[in-house]
Amino acid sequence: MPKTDKGVAVLLVLGALFALATLAADFAMGRSVDLRLATAARDRLQAEYLATSAVNFLRLELKIERSAKSLFAQLPTGTQGIGTGPLCKQYPISTGLLKAIFFPGGEGQPVGSETAEKAAASRMVNVFETETAQAFLQFRGDFAGECEDEGGKLNLNVFAGLNPLQQTLGGLNAYDRFKEIFTTFLGQERFKEYLGAEDADPQLAREAVRNMADWVDPNETINEKGGGQGGPESALYGGTTDYSVRNGKMLTLDEAYLVAGVTDGWFTPLKRYFTVYGETKINRCSAAPEVVEAVVTAYALGNPKFPAFTPTNAELMKKITEAVAFDCNGAQVAPQKVAQDIESLLSGGILSPSEPQPTNPVPAPTGVSTATGSLAELIATEARFYRLIGTGEVGETGVRIETVVDVKEGDPKKWKMLYWHLE
Repeated sequence: MPKTDKGVAVLLVLGALFALATLAADFAMGRSVDLRLATAARDRLQAEYLATSAVNFLRLELKIERSAKSLFAQLPTGTQGIGTGPLCKQYPISTGLLKAIFFPGGEGQPVGSETAEKAAASRMVNVFETETAQAFLQFRGDFAGECEDEGGKLNLNVFAGLNPLQQTLGGLNAYDRFKEIFTTFLGQERFKEYLGAEDADPQLAREAVRNMADWVDPNETINEKGGGQGGPESALYGGTTDYSVRNGKMLTLDEAYLVAGVTDGWFTPLKRYFTVYGETKINRCSAAPEVVEAVVTAYALGNPKFPAFTPTNAELMKKITEAVAFDCNGAQVAPQKVAQDIESLLSGGILSPSEPQPTNPVPAPTGVSTATGSLAELIATEARFYRLIGTGEVGETGVRIETVVDVKEGDPKKWKMLYWHLE
């Protein structure tokens, strides 16, 4: 073979080897990518199941709580209840908690009785199938769950059922009363960094509340305090055709971002205090202190029975919080009792006697309200709408499930799911 032919053969062999090496590397990389994708898909599916398990455990806690409340309701008045706030909030579920109960000596060590701690754990799990529980907990990954009572938040949809033009014989109508609660909440000193700072428009909070109320109320006119009316609501949005004012209940809380005056700067950090689920009343037993302070302050400032009330009285607010927390820990929690204790503290510890009602009161004219409402009409002590948040983690993959359920029915199988979000 000529030398020139030998050189060509070497080049062909080298080229073939290079091509085969490239194909092999490409094949290996493809298989590696496929393996990583398959592993990620597997981990995500496992994480989703773990998050779902957390939600189901929260539902179980709600069921236990309802049964416990039914039991405590049969006990004498004054008997202690199961604590303030939902059971699933007092005791957030997690794999760490369950493993601490079923494996007090460490994971993989069955419950024993060698120490006082192990004996206590044994008593805690007597009602469970311990062996089944231990077998269940032998899985890869972790889950956690927490819940929130939506009734303890400020409901943006409260204005959908109120008439902004309702006349009263004195004071504010229900529509304006709730606007005052919302405005008082946003005007708190603690929120100045988000809304109402010195260099901000002092009317910003009031206008934002007015616009949120107009978004959901039934009419199409801007409603001012006291029954006054401005122009059409559409004027606030520059006549845009991208969307229109709903004039009905918001479907999700994120819809609030469409409202004029609602910005990321203040609504996002305060979003946890708002909801679009539930009823008009605010559950005092699960509401955050910031919400309670807004309700009490707005009520006291608008009531001539409490002329000496000042919003900056931190000591009074502390006493109100402690007194109501004690009421909410009872077996039978009545809104009237909670309202009575609050009013007693607002009036200096002496509850103003109720004025006698006439035997045959003169009916008010049609469309006119004779009262602006009592504190008991603003607050509730029972929870019905819960936000359940479950998370699952497997390796570096995490899944979060958020759902809202209506637990009105006694049978958990009949609980309505109002919202579901997976991320």
